[in-house]
Amino acid sequence: MYKVLKSLSEKFKGKEVRTMKRTLSIVIAITMVISTSGLSFAAFETIGTPKTFTANSGSVGGTPGVTVTFAASMKNISDNAGVSAATWTGVSSGTTSWLAANQYIAVDGYATYSDWGIQIYTNNTSYTGTGSPAGLINTSNPLYSLPMCWRTKTALLAATSDELKIVQTTAGGYVVLADGTGVAYYPWFFMLDKNGDVDDVTAGKQPFGDSQVEATFIGSAGYHHAPGTVNYATPFATDTTYYVYLGANFTMAMPGVTYATDASSLTVEMYRL
Repeated sequence: MYKVLKSLSEKFKGKEVRTMKRTLSIVIAITMVISTSGLSFAAFETIGTPKTFTANSGSVGGTPGVTVTFAASMKNISDNAGVSAATWTGVSSGTTSWLAANQYIAVDGYATYSDWGIQIYTNNTSYTGTGSPAGLINTSNPLYSLPMCWRTKTALLAATSDELKIVQTTAGGYVVLADGTGVAYYPWFFMLDKNGDVDDVTAGKQPFGDSQVEATFIGSAGYHHAPGTVNYATPFATDTTYYVYLGANFTMAMPGVTYATDASSLTVEMYRL
């Protein structure tokens, strides 16, 4: 009998301990919830008077200026050999439309002025027509011209690259130039001329300015990689080389005629305001 009572007592005590452990766990959990809830909804009150300060770098040292010297050179896409003129291969009247040139222009330059840039344009003073003088002029009859375009990359392109294809289309009611990648992206800029109207949509003539946004591919505003005010990017580095590729539209070209820019007309220049 004694052994039976002792056994029952030990079982009762074991159950009591287990019950107490469960009860303590529940109490602790409830206490934590109450404490946490109290902290979450406690009223915030400032003690004393807050102290406010300012932060100021002071005048930044150094002199605004050119940090990478401006340089530009024209080279063949095929072998990177230096040349003095852009050329096109396989142009045929009535069948060739937009076509990229066989060359690119490698451009270096970077400045720390508050407003600077590097721009590209033509300066065809021989043009006598009523349209845009930008691009290639009919050397037999300067009444006529062929439009040109350009795009920039921070890496060299192979001659067979789809990015060197030029596809004229429309977007948002505007005529735009895509490449052959099939992406809804329009990286080709229409070439502007220093003597022409830089906006053929707005009534009246908007002359080429000292700094033309749609002719500037790098500057204080950033790397302008496609037309429009939102298509800017931060340069990968201040010493980045920009490769400018050229194109022309031969849809209206006449057979047996040579089209060319005026001598020293195709210009790449670095500027500051």
